[in-house]
Amino acid sequence: MRKTFLLSFLSAVLVASSAWAVPAPGDYTAQGAELLKPGPIAVEAWAGYPELGVGVHIPLATNLEIVPRFSFFYGEDLFLNVGNSIGAQVKINVMQKGIWNLAVNPGLDLVFGYWGGGYGGLAFGASRTYHSGFSFGIRVEPDVTATVRPLNWLAVYFGMHMPVTFWVTPGFMARIPILIRAGVEFTLTPKINLWVTPIDVGPSIRAASGGTFVWPSASFMVGAAFKL
Repeated sequence: MRKTFLLSFLSAVLVASSAWAVPAPGDYTAQGAELLKPGPIAVEAWAGYPELGVGVHIPLATNLEIVPRFSFFYGEDLFLNVGNSIGAQVKINVMQKGIWNLAVNPGLDLVFGYWGGGYGGLAFGASRTYHSGFSFGIRVEPDVTATVRPLNWLAVYFGMHMPVTFWVTPGFMARIPILIRAGVEFTLTPKINLWVTPIDVGPSIRAASGGTFVWPSASFMVGAAFKL
């Protein structure tokens, strides 16, 4: 009897220890296509190249979420470009099937440039000429994201990322990046997610009065979301 009790106690301790060591099961993703359920909101922060920023995930329905956001950037298509953006993204889940989710994520931001070559470099000639004046643009994002969850605490997301920017002052320039994005998101606790986007690469088309150019674009980001 004593031996049976001891074995049962040790088994219970091992099971409890294992459960404590395994991350919590995830029910949403900050970067993927699994959205927050109505009720709590989530605050998100990220950093890397070419920006750092914050956002708030606000669920409006089971398949609809809005994310007001603000960022400070210091690069664009491997140029030095300093400025900030403010706007919002709408996330719409259009498919849920088993461990798979699919979402469309249109976004709209106002973009303010203060110094750099992202606007004035290859847009107006073959040389990298930097400008220190103010520039203003509008960014639209017709993004699509798919998510697969192979483990209940791990989600893999991938899709098309197109942060198209129309700079309108001091002259017009269109920047049209066509990027492939992929990353992973971990559910550390029921309230904390951690994500890494190591792949966000592709060509960026720049069209302005000086001609049209194609330039490589790449970024690397890490971030965390905190459910409130």
